[in-house]
Amino acid sequence: MKITLVKLGGIGDIVQLAIALFAFKKKFPAVKVSWITSQSNAALIEAFGIADQVIAIDDKKIFFGNPLNRVIHLFLAALKITKLSYSNQKIVTAYVDWRYRLLTACMFWIPSIDFPQKQFNPMVQSRNRIYEYWRLLHSSNAYPETDLNVAKATLDFGHSFISEYEPLQNLSGLDKNTYVVLVPGGAKNILRDDGLRRWPISHYVELAKKLIEQNETVLIAGGPEDQWVRDDFMGLPVVDLVGKTSLLELIHLLNDSKLTVVHDTGPMHLACLTQAPMIALFGPTPMNAFLPLGRTRTVGIQLGNQVACSPCYDGKNYADCHDAVCMKSISVDSVMQSIRELI
Repeated sequence: MKITLVKLGGIGDIVQLAIALFAFKKKFPAVKVSWITSQSNAALIEAFGIADQVIAIDDKKIFFGNPLNRVIHLFLAALKITKLSYSNQKIVTAYVDWRYRLLTACMFWIPSIDFPQKQFNPMVQSRNRIYEYWRLLHSSNAYPETDLNVAKATLDFGHSFISEYEPLQNLSGLDKNTYVVLVPGGAKNILRDDGLRRWPISHYVELAKKLIEQNETVLIAGGPEDQWVRDDFMGLPVVDLVGKTSLLELIHLLNDSKLTVVHDTGPMHLACLTQAPMIALFGPTPMNAFLPLGRTRTVGIQLGNQVACSPCYDGKNYADCHDAVCMKSISVDSVMQSIRELI
């Protein structure tokens, strides 16, 4: 069986689908996969080593610009995809949004599967995404799906990947298990800024101060788009690696940490691949859908019935909210208490 798999991003979606695909290919090793993704995620997927072919497209030119140029680049991307995967037997589009099917529209003769189609149950928004991707992949195969231990699948995939890939240098200059990582930015992709998912930057700063008072080494991390967080940590003796690591280097940075504190964002999913302790903070998104519950040395904090409107994310949109009480209400003291329990 040869499958064309469509998933462009963001990082969290890529990681969760990769875990499901790893488990799927372990079960069906004869399956060959051509993964269509964005240029920004291609290197990560190639490093994961689970796709037999990675087809990178420039999604920015498809999503942005004048309408005519967007249509032209969509058509060129579709032609590229067709040229490289025309002999495949199934197309799996890992999206609810039907518009992503346009990328493979030129391969109309190949059976196509995605979440909304009648022959497959729609994505269950409150259920873990890794399991939902697992279900979707099974729908492309003649064999019935079986249950999946999400935490074990995540651990197995993370161990397989991290043991194979070694960074060229120790970017932090710190010894293993001697520093706490804070990831105050993120929650942003090519299409929108999901600021509602972030724990307030002032809370991260207060947490950093408390950790430093207890003689912990604090390291802040994030992508190039997270430069804005730096000003808030000015004057604090933190190790600043914001925007200074690749995604692959960030995984090892998280793996070697004493503990990571992060909200629902791409680096949280990268941290899930490691065996390091982690505290994950949730508000508008359902924790069960995005955190592999059962992961060892992990604390997930979501106030639940203490904030009646949380979670509000329906898989596409959030409530019309301008004050993320669900995140603001997670106190620094409660996070510190969880840190004490883990380290």
